[in-house]
Amino acid sequence: MIRQWLHRRYRPQRYALLPGLLENERLDAETLQRRQQQAIDEMVRFAMENTDYYAEQYAGRIGRTGLVQIEQLPLLTREQVIANRDRMRNRNLRPGSYRLGHTGGSTGTPLAFWYDDHKIELMRAGMMRGYRWSGWRPGEKILNFWGARQDLKRVFDLVKDFGTSESPKSTRSSTTHWCPGRPGHPAFRHNIASSLRLHT
Repeated sequence: MIRQWLHRRYRPQRYALLPGLLENERLDAETLQRRQQQAIDEMVRFAMENTDYYAEQYAGRIGRTGLVQIEQLPLLTREQVIANRDRMRNRNLRPGSYRLGHTGGSTGTPLAFWYDDHKIELMRAGMMRGYRWSGWRPGEKILNFWGARQDLKRVFDLVKDFGTSESPKSTRSSTTHWCPGRPGHPAFRHNIASSLRLHT
């Protein structure tokens, strides 16, 4: 299908990440838990080695080798993110390779954070995996409903992906619908919780 070929060509990093996510679905519980532990170890030590904030927070708690126990890690509060946002950024990122994002603000004032293209592509690869569970296939159109004010300002940027409308964020409180039917119509509809007021 030409649309899938174009989508794959336009988003190569996303498609490179997708097979690894799909492979996880076939793992037995023991192997999956081992991989999860390995991912936690790598993530925590990467944060310690590349950010000022986590180097300070985890000093004396986490060794350079061995398993990282989640229970050892201090809780991260909203106030700490606000106060230390710049110190949480990977100090090795080159200027211009990261930008400022925001949460939806459904529980109050939106929270600002730094992110890069890899974060977006990994998130979107995960979304593609989830969409496939409902019957969607890469390249088919998606219609997203969302209501976060800061996202609505970028509405024209979100429909540029070869006819696929993509929301910049997802939440746990969302609903999805498989919509097969007429040509030209979206194959899939994704409703973000903050968009529910649009349907009343």
